[in-house]
Amino acid sequence: MTAPIAEKSATISNQVPAERTELIALMREVYQEELRAAGKKVLSLEEIKQEFLNLPGEEYRAYELAIAGFARDWADFIIKKEREEYPEPPVRQLLPKPGQQLRYGTDEEKIAFAAFSVAINYERLQKNPQEEGELLETYRDIFGKKLQVNASTEKYEHIYFFHLDVLYRMDMAVGSNDAFLMDLLIDAKTNSINLTKNHGGSHAFAETVALVFENASIAFREQLEAAPEHWLEDAKTSAIKAIAQSDGYAKYYCTYGRILALCGDLEEAIKKVNQAISLEKNTRTDYSIRIGQYSSYYQQFRAQQKLRIQEETLASQMHEMSQAMEAQEKESMAKNMEFLGLFSGIVSFTIGSLSITGAIAEQSIKHAAGLIVVLMGALMCVFAAFGIILHGFHIVKRDRKTQKFERSFMCRHLIVFALGVLVVAGGILFCLS
Repeated sequence: MTAPIAEKSATISNQVPAERTELIALMREVYQEELRAAGKKVLSLEEIKQEFLNLPGEEYRAYELAIAGFARDWADFIIKKEREEYPEPPVRQLLPKPGQQLRYGTDEEKIAFAAFSVAINYERLQKNPQEEGELLETYRDIFGKKLQVNASTEKYEHIYFFHLDVLYRMDMAVGSNDAFLMDLLIDAKTNSINLTKNHGGSHAFAETVALVFENASIAFREQLEAAPEHWLEDAKTSAIKAIAQSDGYAKYYCTYGRILALCGDLEEAIKKVNQAISLEKNTRTDYSIRIGQYSSYYQQFRAQQKLRIQEETLASQMHEMSQAMEAQEKESMAKNMEFLGLFSGIVSFTIGSLSITGAIAEQSIKHAAGLIVVLMGALMCVFAAFGIILHGFHIVKRDRKTQKFERSFMCRHLIVFALGVLVVAGGILFCLS
């Protein structure tokens, strides 16, 4: 009967076999039992070859998921045990020799390319960009060939190789020059067109646009925004497409949130990042890393939102101050004009009264007094009309309690005008009586 896994693990830690090969064999046996306990099938080299031959076309999402699954199993194989205690994992044995020529479409070539794809995915999982880049360059002449579709169109033999190349360059985007970023944008767009049956291609394009815009210089970003290509809108469409085709894949929501933030919709961006946090599966080995990334974007968008609110508040306060100063200036000018008009009216009234009094006093003091009254009423009417011309029928004033500007109807001028009319009428009646 096979010993329990825990007992065999203890055996490894307490027992030091005379031969290194015995220790390696014992560790491999424990690892295989761990895989079986987790419901994973332990494959021999021949079984791995058969699995690779049974993979769907590389343009399908199922192909990428299968390759990623192999890479994760390989990662578990390395991470759970000390690397130096193991010979090279079986998948490495399936890689072709550098410079080896393989005929496209044969079983041998298909197996070799699948093994290469697993190796690249493994290095991506382990965050080893140097090894990832070396693999791409080593096997570019074998798997990165282009086919001439027609006189003006070329296509990669392996569109998944092109996808892996784009993903690698995305990792290199931070700190790159504008030319590198522009080439990456164009290739990511082409990659999304190639992988119409893999929503990973749509997401890769959306994430590339987010990376480029987040890391572009101010001048380059302005150039991209002014270009005939609508990069942000196209990226938003691709992110929505990827989300619609996936089964609640958390990272897609985070990428969509980044695109929304670049478009200025911070409120929706925060909601999408929150969705990513809630959807992320805690069973993933990189769960804490991804949650950390999502939380970082959440804090960044929240900070931008607070800054925007502060800027809008400051702009509103400056606008109110400008309105207040303008209103005070107008009010001060209007009062000066009123005082000037009143002073002119008083001077005119005084001179007119003296002239009328001197001319008419000899004939009739009563008529002189009546005309002075008429002149006084006319002065009141003119003063009221002058105020209406300056202010109109409404005036804007700041309320001392609320500190807000309020628009109120001006009754004062109409009352003065009405009184002036009554005084004129009374003066005329007095003269005629």
